[in-house]
Amino acid sequence: MKLYFDVGTPRYHDTVIDGATFELEPRLVSLSIQVGSLGGSLIVARVEGLGQIASTAWEQSGVMLANNATGALICQNGSVASYGVVHCLTNGNEVPAASTISLYLYKYQQYHPCYGSDASLCVYEQLASTPLPAFTAVDNSVTNKIVFTGTNFFTADYVANVSYGGADADTVTVDTATQVTATWTLGMPPLGEALIPKLWFESTNSDTVHHAYHDTTADALKVTKNLGAATGPTGFQCSFAGGCQL
Repeated sequence: MKLYFDVGTPRYHDTVIDGATFELEPRLVSLSIQVGSLGGSLIVARVEGLGQIASTAWEQSGVMLANNATGALICQNGSVASYGVVHCLTNGNEVPAASTISLYLYKYQQYHPCYGSDASLCVYEQLASTPLPAFTAVDNSVTNKIVFTGTNFFTADYVANVSYGGADADTVTVDTATQVTATWTLGMPPLGEALIPKLWFESTNSDTVHHAYHDTTADALKVTKNLGAATGPTGFQCSFAGGCQL
């Protein structure tokens, strides 16, 4: 016997159905977006009949979206945000054009294809050719700042964010559709090696998030820590972490 809940399975339903001949069947109905960034985007999927599971590891990592044709998972992480709602932050790589997406449940090792007569609601792609944010150069020659140069930066309806070495910038300004400036008020974090900073845009009107992808050779985008001109007593050097030394 199959059970189907149009909103989501009740919490603690396992205590009722374990050992019984019941089968729960989730239904992937639609995706919030059909085109994402090659750098990774947030997809919000509507999945009828899927509810939250209390205090288990797979609640956060065992629900994924997959390319229905190949079975390849497209999420770097997935979670059941609420009853009938799945969040998938996509991997930073290509998803071929017009890929039909299915739901994958780790716990049961099951794929569930798009449900309903309009399969276009479950189609998704992320290609370098799509008009989404990409950066081609970074410059940290100005103390405690990184300037991104690129294309398709959102100038409205999105908030820009930047992270470098695990530290988020204090302020991020979208100067133009081709330039973003990030500032660390207390200085950029001290790092032992050059890293590529991360740039992403969060919608002010929805859950949509798009990461800017690297439209150039990775080595050309690495920046080194800039301690800046922290001011302290004469002869002292002050670091990002707040400590000072002679």
